Amino acid sequence: MNFESNSKKLCTKFTAGILSAILMATAFSSCRKADDIISTASDTVVTTQSGGSVTTTSSGSKGGTTTTSSGAKADPKVVKSLDGYTFTIASGWLKLEEDINENTPLTDRLFWERAHEVEKEYGCKIKAIRFYARNNDMRPYIMAGKKVADLVETMPIWLPQNISNGSYKAWDDVKGVDLNDTNTFLPYVTKLGEYNGKHYGIQFEKPGNARFCVMFNKDLLKKNGIDPDSLYTAVKNKTWTWNMLRDCAIKTTKDTNGDGIVDTYGIIGKYDYIANAILPSYGGGILTKTNGKYSYSLNSSASLAALNMYDKLVNTDKCVWVAPELLSESAYGNINENTYLQKFNSGSAAFLIWESWVLNQYTKLDAKFDYGILPLPLGDGQKEYVSPSHNTGMFCITSTNKDTDKAVVVLNALAKNYGGYKNDNEWLEDVQADYFRANDKQSLEMYKLILNSSSMDYGLAIEGLEATFYGLIRKSIYLKDTTPAAAADSYKNSFTDEINSLFN
Repeated sequence: MNFESNSKKLCTKFTAGILSAILMATAFSSCRKADDIISTASDTVVTTQSGGSVTTTSSGSKGGTTTTSSGAKADPKVVKSLDGYTFTIASGWLKLEEDINENTPLTDRLFWERAHEVEKEYGCKIKAIRFYARNNDMRPYIMAGKKVADLVETMPIWLPQNISNGSYKAWDDVKGVDLNDTNTFLPYVTKLGEYNGKHYGIQFEKPGNARFCVMFNKDLLKKNGIDPDSLYTAVKNKTWTWNMLRDCAIKTTKDTNGDGIVDTYGIIGKYDYIANAILPSYGGGILTKTNGKYSYSLNSSASLAALNMYDKLVNTDKCVWVAPELLSESAYGNINENTYLQKFNSGSAAFLIWESWVLNQYTKLDAKFDYGILPLPLGDGQKEYVSPSHNTGMFCITSTNKDTDKAVVVLNALAKNYGGYKNDNEWLEDVQADYFRANDKQSLEMYKLILNSSSMDYGLAIEGLEATFYGLIRKSIYLKDTTPAAAADSYKNSFTDEINSLFN
């Protein structure tokens, strides 16, 4: 594969194998999706999948002082105690080292490269174990006083219940971690990891990963008389709205050969992804916070404006591709995500509403057309773009971790020179090379905007409420059993106790 790149780091630091195509079989490694697992309590979590230990050994503990991310010196005794120590990271998404191959995404390769440098420096061993840090999975370890792992990777969606149950320490209260070091810890993730005034989740892995956004087929737009560059201009002028997207989607939904079957659609995306995208774009939400209190808000005027636009796109304009399974209450769970991505990559849709990892793991490898990326459009009356980021990966430290001093030294060491990046501009060069066609500077600017627009709806933290939201979308918009307004209003009192218990 001819890998187009303007990044010297990406082209020279790694072998050609690193730059090869990412196979469909591994494409979802960056998708934050909780698959079911079974674990048993122990000092560290026991993985139920393909091992998890790192076989590389190293020696030569320094035994001297080391500098933390804040510039302070680590205790020499702590540094010495790392000799022979096994540092564990519990994660549902970090690629286990034994599974690394030439098709593994860049971020995971950078992690293990840095991990081996840290192992040599401190004489420790770094191990990743497969674990999803949902409340029900975490709770048995916390109740038993087990630390789970030195670092636990989670998502913002799982923070509230775990924090409510005392599973995590706030990083603000951990000595030696500088949350203000934005060259080390990604600031937009630190913001997402904030809860009730304290910071529980941080991220040092780079390049930073943008979540919900709009990807678009520039060639298909041109064929239908739409200048792709006009969309970038609209974003900058704050005129990129759902009404503008709707107009473009209608123009690109066509039966191109006159056989009565639509060949190209304006919009494609999973029904729940579109729902998650459109709701906050209008200032709506499953939950909203007013005067310090969270409350159900799917029946608010902003939320209903979003749901009505969604309904209009699907049922009035018919410019959204609808998977046949969605029209069956019993079959909707059988939809294959690859179907959406393959249709977009085949050139059958103008706009894809998804998360950005689709580009470097699918589209750049498969698509024969020119493409770009945009933030989610603005809803009526909104001034700022949003990117729902409840799937963002972030590292936490458990309240039961009695090796915090060791964890901090290794954390800072991993983060300090991650990927050899000295600043954002350097890792953004690799985003350009990894995600986009050569020199697509406009899309790179959009990518940065999306990162800085990261947002979170805590309604997704209550599993029953999340499921209700998605069911509401299916029944009112796809099955048309009711209207969005009636469906949203019918649940207004159903989750009051759970909302109050968790948030208020």
